[in-house]
Order: sequence, then C-alpha cells, then structure tokens
Amino acid sequence: MENNLFTSIIAIVSSVGSVGAWRFYEARLKYKANRESNPQRANERFINDLQSRVGKLEALLIQSSEDKDNMRETITTLSTEMSALKVKIKYLDDENKRLKDKRNIRK
Repeated sequence: MENNLFTSIIAIVSSVGSVGAWRFYEARLKYKANRESNPQRANERFINDLQSRVGKLEALLIQSSEDKDNMRETITTLSTEMSALKVKIKYLDDENKRLKDKRNIRK
C-alpha cells in the first residue's frame, strides 16, 4: 500500500510538473517570438509614419506652390496698375504745371 502511495504521488508530481514545465516553456517561446517580432513591427510603424509625413509634406508643397503662383499673379497685376498710375501721375503733373504756367501768364 505504501508502495502504491509513493507511485501515485510521484505520478501526480510528475504530471503536474510536466504540464507546468510545458506551459512555462510555451510561454517563454511566445514571449521570445513577440520580442523578436516587435522590432519588425516597430520598423513597419516607423515606415508607415514616414509615409504619412511625406504625404502631408507633398500636400503642403503643392499648396505652397499654388499660393506662390497666386501671389505672382497678384504682384504682376499690382505692378501693371502701378505703372499705369505712374503714367497718369506724370500726365497730371505735366497738366498741372501747364495750367499753372498759363495762369501765371494771365496775371
């Protein structure tokens, strides 16, 4: 009877030990696999982040280019108007001088 008791205890301890050991090794392998795959995931996240940033920068560059074209058109329009106003001012100054001279001659 004592022999059966020892055999039963050894069988129980070894079965619990082997299941526990198996779970331990399984958990350890999962942890190691996750740890090894994390740098790859980190690299993938980093690449995705860079791609989204490049997309945003491209959109900003296109918008900036369009704004620059609009500003260039505005500057061209304003320069043309300013040239026209300079000519008009020169004409008005000449006319004013002529009228002053004419008034001075009358006096």
